[in-house]
Amino acid sequence: MPDDDLPEESAGDRADGWAAIDAALRPIYGEQEPLHWGTLIKYRLGGPDPLDGISAYRHDLPPAPPHWHFVTYGMSELYAKELEDADVSGWGFEFSFRLARNPQDDQPPMWPLNLLNNLARYVCDSGNVFAPGHYLPFNAPIATSESTALHAALFAEDPELKTIDTPNGKMQFLQIVGVTLDELAAARAWNVQRFLEVLAARHPLLVTDMTRASILGNASIAATIAQRTALEGSSSGGTAISQLELSSADAPPPLVITIGANAVADLQALLRGRIPFNRPFRVRSASTIVRFLPAPSLNVTREESTLTVELPSETARSLADSLRPQRGDYPVPTAPHLLVRVIPTDIKDATGEKIIETIG
Repeated sequence: MPDDDLPEESAGDRADGWAAIDAALRPIYGEQEPLHWGTLIKYRLGGPDPLDGISAYRHDLPPAPPHWHFVTYGMSELYAKELEDADVSGWGFEFSFRLARNPQDDQPPMWPLNLLNNLARYVCDSGNVFAPGHYLPFNAPIATSESTALHAALFAEDPELKTIDTPNGKMQFLQIVGVTLDELAAARAWNVQRFLEVLAARHPLLVTDMTRASILGNASIAATIAQRTALEGSSSGGTAISQLELSSADAPPPLVITIGANAVADLQALLRGRIPFNRPFRVRSASTIVRFLPAPSLNVTREESTLTVELPSETARSLADSLRPQRGDYPVPTAPHLLVRVIPTDIKDATGEKIIETIG
């Protein structure tokens, strides 16, 4: 995406969807002219960038610190209505991202453009959409060019830009919020949206500050989140992982659920935060689904690549306590015919080729 004004071709091609985004921004920024980067060749015409454009506004209104406010154009239908769902514009959202800014800076860093396009490319290629309450761990800092403790993202509705109606359907502004790995674990174990409320109390408008430390370093905040997690359980209905397999249906007992070491913490949090609260959850990969259901007694059923495990609260807690993110076999308490096998997980760099860390 060139560091340039919107190309002439795109400027002349603007339509109602684009204008609706501009109209939503105008009450906040008035006549401020944003910095803008546009694509030379649109994605639908074979260009490399899914987004038709990204704007960056200077935000200097308290109580938030000075920051850059990035907003995308391209996840919604900007031009003529093409998709069948008349109520939703495109994917139903545009990304926003707020990055802390030195008041003297007149140009933002360029890495947020790559971040936003990479997230857009993931949605377009996979068909998996993001929504408020979702989360995304990265295999590296949120910006590999900077030293930061922020290695993951949570998703929230932009605090200033709400869901809007456009001529092509509704869309919301979905804000990407950089967080540390321990914050990600706490949010997943409890409730992402409630966690973001706690974060917003210290970081208004959920501005991403690349220099900040985890809010869990504050003992009072950490204790409050732990207490509410214990009382309320987890709001997450499941998680997607890359390493999840079942032993062959023809294999002798025990039935083996194989997971990667990097998924152990997620499984532990869900076992503790869902089953004892009478809430089901599921873990899935591209080819396998394991459903965990609260029940008075243990029961396991299998239908091809889907496994259903009904289990009591005490069994769920015992399994969670026994699991470790280390290679090995972990029997399910009171179920000798079932065990969880943990295998190492290789974490690769952004190219997907170089292994930068092995977990387990």
